[in-house]
Amino acid sequence: MPIGCTQNATTGEEFRRGWHPERFTQAANHENDVLIIGAGPAGMECATVLGKRGMRNVHLIDTADHLGGSIDWVAKLPGRHEWRRLIEYREHQLRKLGNVEVILNTPMAVEDILDYGAGIIVTATGSHYTRDGINPHDRTAFGLEAVLGERLLTPEQVVRVGAAIGQRVVVVDSDGYFMGPGIAEMLAQRGHEVILAARGEHIGEYQRYTREITPTLRDLRHLKVGLRVETTVTAVGPDSVRLSSPDRDDEVIAVDTVVLVGTRAADDEMYHGLMARRDDWHANEVSAVYRVGDCVRPHFIADAIFSGHRLAREIDSLDPARPLPFIRERRIIGGGDDDFLLDAPAQQPVFLNLSHRQRESKT
Repeated sequence: MPIGCTQNATTGEEFRRGWHPERFTQAANHENDVLIIGAGPAGMECATVLGKRGMRNVHLIDTADHLGGSIDWVAKLPGRHEWRRLIEYREHQLRKLGNVEVILNTPMAVEDILDYGAGIIVTATGSHYTRDGINPHDRTAFGLEAVLGERLLTPEQVVRVGAAIGQRVVVVDSDGYFMGPGIAEMLAQRGHEVILAARGEHIGEYQRYTREITPTLRDLRHLKVGLRVETTVTAVGPDSVRLSSPDRDDEVIAVDTVVLVGTRAADDEMYHGLMARRDDWHANEVSAVYRVGDCVRPHFIADAIFSGHRLAREIDSLDPARPLPFIRERRIIGGGDDDFLLDAPAQQPVFLNLSHRQRESKT
């Protein structure tokens, strides 16, 4: 399994990429001004590292009146308030950097960005849950929106916007992580009758790796949330859904609201709009446009933060949009019957005891 961290993007990269968590060299192109659109996890991390690398001016701009992007509303889910540390840590770091300015309550159009005067532009505009989309388990459309209309909600509508929700709720979860169980728990705490229908073999199956699954199931059962696994919505009516599973008879559930935790789509219109205006870059003294985080592709928060960190670390490479090569394997030292590899950086030999056929075939 890969190792990673939502707080420290250098975790696991100290040897592979030569990254030190607290040491940053001045960028070779530090005399550039950088404009970052989107103050979510990727944008905050990118601005922090660019500031520490000595870029002349870094402006981090967002339409909201606060930092954090998606983390700000995700942290409102039960048990997720501590995730605000991802915002608060970077907010503290940004305050210490005299070459970084945070600008909030400022919507930007493509024309505004081109006219801003920054030589390097980074879009970090995030992603959103869609009201339909494709089920990743069988690559078929969910097909809920056409029948349910306004009674179908996304996680953002439930948590961030505070949309009206009926008493009987079915949460359809094909995401498989914290969002589906979190929405179900939050609504059950508010007194709603909730069924959580997960397409996977387990509720919030990825939480088995993060070791959150035991308290998650305990809390959902305590709140009497109906739990259904390996379950799909096979029919939708005006006020009901049919849930199907290979291990039990179909259920027709009376429902007022369905919350779909399904496909996420990148908010990449800003990036593509800037790329479409490439002929105007020179006149506006724009040398490069990049994108980081979920507007590249929706993923884990840790991956969004890594994306922003990686671009900032390599902003002065020949092509910052493409990650630099990194060390993938440890060196193998040939010898005799007991070949071994060097366990860098400790330089401790780890014996492989390769077979005769393996020794003949290895390079």
